[in-house]
Parts: sequence; C-alpha cells; structure tokens
Amino acid sequence: MGMRAHYLQLDSDDIDQILAKKSAAGEIMMGAMTGGANMQDVFKALGVKNSDLKALEKMIGPIPSSMKGSPSATAQKKRPDLAIEKSWQAIHFVLNGDPWKGRGLLFNAVLGGTEIGEDLGYGPPRYLDPFKVVQTSTALDRISDEEFKKKASAADFAGKDIYVYGDRLSPGDLEELIHFFGQIRAFFRAAADKGNGILLGII
Repeated sequence: MGMRAHYLQLDSDDIDQILAKKSAAGEIMMGAMTGGANMQDVFKALGVKNSDLKALEKMIGPIPSSMKGSPSATAQKKRPDLAIEKSWQAIHFVLNGDPWKGRGLLFNAVLGGTEIGEDLGYGPPRYLDPFKVVQTSTALDRISDEEFKKKASAADFAGKDIYVYGDRLSPGDLEELIHFFGQIRAFFRAAADKGNGILLGII
C-alpha cells in the first residue's frame, strides 16, 4: 500500500474530542480510511488472526487502540476529506525546498501541524487549528497552478530520495503534482470558509 497522505476537516465538536481524548484523532483518521468499518472485521477479511496481531505487537510494539475493537460514533461520522496519495513528499519539497523540513505557513500544507494522539504507523496524526488553517489557506491561494508548475519544474529532485519520484519529474509526474496541489489549496480554502480545523495523516 505504501505511505499515503490524508486530510480531514474537523468541526468544533471534533476539535473538542481530539483535544480531550488521546485516541480520538487516530479513531477519526482510521474511521475515514475504512469508512467507519470495524478494524477487527477488516483484519479478518485480510486473513489476519488475533495470534498474528499479537506476534506483530511483539515485533513493532502496541497496535494503536484506534485499530482495535468496534468503531466509535466519532470514527463513523462523515467529514470532508482529501487523499493526495503518494504525492505528499514531492509537494512538500516543491513548497519548502527540503524533503522533510520547512518554515512558515507553507510547511503546514503537508507536514505541518501539531502531533496529536497515537502513532498510526508513520507517526501520529497532526492537527491544524482553524486560525492556522485560515493563515495557510491564504498562503496557498497566493500560488497559482502555473506558479506551482514553475516551482516544481525548477526544483532539483536529484539525490533527494523523494518518495516514489525519481531524480527528474516526467510530464505525467508534473501534471499529477499540479492536480494534487490544486486539491490541497481548494481543501484548505473550504475548511477556512467553514471555520474548520484540519487533521493530516500519513498512513
């Protein structure tokens, strides 16, 4: 499956939940990934037995509580969401000039926010409050598709080990990144207009 990036909009009730309960952010993220399905049923459908899970926990440590038991009402709630698949690190690199680091508002677009809750495999989900969402949306709106295309075309991918992308972007790669960047910009704008927060995760 690989590492894919997911975004969810959080209303005020959701924000109260994730700030009050450690496992809530993971439950919300995993609920969106599975359509609110019971993770135990998902594991069974994949042929994973309880004994397999116990053996896995011995190797990698505790499996997050959000991946055990029946989904809560919090996990089953429908929220506006966005999946940018495996483009996340390349977009972050184009916006910030570094595969992982960054400064300023554009850092929030992919790898920013405050870690919250349990590790879901590639780190905990990250939370942007409504004020940061508005700030980040404003920064993203300053970058048109054409400007992003120029930045991506000029970015030196060689030797950076950007996830799933090689040292040079093909025309298809470039179009894919422009597409997903436009979706991120629109998603932040929609969340800002509603006064929502955003939850980001790499799963």
